[in-house]
Amino acid sequence: MQISIPGTGGDDGIGQTVVPRKNRLFYAIRPDERAAESSIATALSLRERHGLRGRVYRTDRLHLTLCTFYEGKTLPAGLIELAKRAGDAIQARPFVISLDTALSFASKPVDRPLVLSGVRGTVELIGFRQTILRDAIREHFLGALLQDQFVPHMTVLYDDRLVRPESVEPISWTATELLLIHSHVGLTRHDVLARWQFGM
Repeated sequence: MQISIPGTGGDDGIGQTVVPRKNRLFYAIRPDERAAESSIATALSLRERHGLRGRVYRTDRLHLTLCTFYEGKTLPAGLIELAKRAGDAIQARPFVISLDTALSFASKPVDRPLVLSGVRGTVELIGFRQTILRDAIREHFLGALLQDQFVPHMTVLYDDRLVRPESVEPISWTATELLLIHSHVGLTRHDVLARWQFGM
């Protein structure tokens, strides 16, 4: 697997100093362009049908988080290097992801995430996380940061209203790469620090 490190993304505005509330580092998988557009269309339909007011995510922020391994004010270079080494060690084949259920996570009384999820269509994703990714990060001293509880989901907006689980038209794509993402929490900005292509 090969790693590429693009330049930093986003623009916080000329002459402005904007500081994120905190930094977050995580591994993730993103939908392809067609699946991202379908996700946005589904989110807009859900928003209208349920009378939601939350802003629908941009396509460049859609993702499925596999493991969040850091949150804090600083950005530790050593931890990023370990995460990159773990990514270099991963060997996996592309696999299909399919999301066919919409629901709100009710862990908070307000500002609840509305997500797209699924069971049968995420079996291969769960297998990748629980075996290949887990083994790689354990070998590079990040294993303690991988929580056992994992509900595959892609957040599309936040809203105070609770949406009960309901079926949606399946949104499917083939996952072909793993991403290491730096989230500037509070700035709605994600920088891709590294990416690894899955073998064919």
